[in-house]
Amino acid sequence: MALQNTEDAGRGYDDLVIVLIEPSNREDWLSHDDIMAHKDHPSTMRYLHNSLRLAFRGKRDFRSTVVLDTRPFRSRKIQEDDDEYKRKENNAAAYAAVEDSLDILRPKIIVVCNCDHGAVEDGLPPYLCTSVERAGETELVQLPSKHQCIKVSSFHPMYIERTNPDQRPERIMREYLFDACLVVAAQLLVGRTIFGSGIFNIRHAAIRGPIIVPGRGGPTLSYTCATKDDIASEPLIKDLKNLGLLGNPEDPTVSSDETSVDDAL
Repeated sequence: MALQNTEDAGRGYDDLVIVLIEPSNREDWLSHDDIMAHKDHPSTMRYLHNSLRLAFRGKRDFRSTVVLDTRPFRSRKIQEDDDEYKRKENNAAAYAAVEDSLDILRPKIIVVCNCDHGAVEDGLPPYLCTSVERAGETELVQLPSKHQCIKVSSFHPMYIERTNPDQRPERIMREYLFDACLVVAAQLLVGRTIFGSGIFNIRHAAIRGPIIVPGRGGPTLSYTCATKDDIASEPLIKDLKNLGLLGNPEDPTVSSDETSVDDAL
């Protein structure tokens, strides 16, 4: 079943690739369809399916998108059955297989949902790892074949499921943030970038919760900690890039065709 699931997840448009961490233990004996059908149990595939449908307005979903694990066929249970040396050796082989897959696919966009920094120490290429603190950010990366693509940083959807029950606002904002990362990817595929303070505010609220705003009537809670006045203008960003003070001046993630998300909250 693990082989069938991997093959099914690899059948989709090759311009966009979602990169996860590793298959769940259930994927060794249950199909993705069966897992998604169990709505009383959290499912990574269901999160991706719903978010992709939202980001692409129903035109794409989990079944039409290439989804790769950085450790294919290496569920947690399988890794636990290995001794430390064998685990690292097999994981390294898995990382190499993922890079080979990306070299074959040559995607335009990769959405990285892997925040396992310990894997980098075991041989995972750093560009296939990210953090919640960078969710929604983009950068140009180069594959071993020299093919260049745009990386959109995201996080694993189970981060949402692990939210404490008493952190309901944070859970909702984490769901919004996961959706926003895929919206960024969808916009990039049609040559648009997203600017403004919206994603920054969503990310801040998802990680730290609302901020307290003092007022004459007493303190209130707000999910807006930045406005468009706090965001550098596109001309300033381009000038900084040309001066070598901010990234690469040839980075295609800076575009004049932009979509504002200042009113996202």
